[in-house]
Amino acid sequence: MKSRTKVKLADDDIRRITNHAFGEVPLLACHELTDGWFNTAYNIKLGSSPGRIVLKVGPPEGADILTYEKNLLLAEVETMKLAADNAQIPVPHIFFDDFSRRYLPYDYYFMEFVPGVTWDKIRESLSIEQNETVEWQLGRITAQINTIENDTFGYYASGPRFDNWPDAFRWMCGLLFADAGRYRIELPLSEQEFFEKFEEHRAIFDEVTAPRLVHWDLWAGNIFVSFEGDRPTIEGIVDFERALWGDPLMESYLGRLDGLGAYFEGYGLDLLATPAQRLRRVFYNIYLDLIMIIEDGPRQYDDKGSIAWAKARLQRDIGLLRLDESPLSSLD
Repeated sequence: MKSRTKVKLADDDIRRITNHAFGEVPLLACHELTDGWFNTAYNIKLGSSPGRIVLKVGPPEGADILTYEKNLLLAEVETMKLAADNAQIPVPHIFFDDFSRRYLPYDYYFMEFVPGVTWDKIRESLSIEQNETVEWQLGRITAQINTIENDTFGYYASGPRFDNWPDAFRWMCGLLFADAGRYRIELPLSEQEFFEKFEEHRAIFDEVTAPRLVHWDLWAGNIFVSFEGDRPTIEGIVDFERALWGDPLMESYLGRLDGLGAYFEGYGLDLLATPAQRLRRVFYNIYLDLIMIIEDGPRQYDDKGSIAWAKARLQRDIGLLRLDESPLSSLD
């Protein structure tokens, strides 16, 4: 994915920072991993331990980004280290991180290479049973991530922290509408209508009383799967950069709204059991839809496929938000 937030490193740059991190070691191979949408990543092979590693590099200083995207790489490093304290969360080990801008004019870190292939690349070729196995494991892993608690709500990377979830989520959504205005992006849902609906249903957000770590970006492209025979196993979860302290219902995999039986079985709880929970999830879907549409403002993607997908889903979610009947009863 080509994006204006991604940087290109010369071979000499990579040699300089690998030598800084690991000593004078031979750089045997290096190629860019092109799937990411915001940061830049390289698959690197060194001539000594730790061998195969991944380098992740943040955007340049002053890059045109959405308001909430400040300090994302630092947030990723810190949340990965938090998650690594739980052996049931398969997070790659971080070998070295550097936010000094002394050896490179960007933030960067080196992490363990995760074996396997991302789930999005193989999901359509797997059987129903194999995909359900991955979904069950993802539910179990997500439940472990969500056990990590904090004292306040809000983005991990930047911004104020809040004592309650409704104020935090309202502020987060306000940033998005402000960014939409900044980039002159027309939306099929006005800020006024969204916040009128939010205030009408504010009580459903009051149900969230504990600030829990939410990965938020657990889509299939961030889930690495390997196989022992025909049985798939999740080897690693990556891209914690957009983590926040909030409602576990925000985890992006729940945006499907249905067909989540294996996931909930692994999680140990049906997270969409009540009308209030299902309506909160519609608000969270709209939040994600808006981000995917508005982020094209600064990034200017060549491939607009993700934007078209988000616009179509936003129309669906707006329809659900506007239902006059019992919230989301049509999904029962």
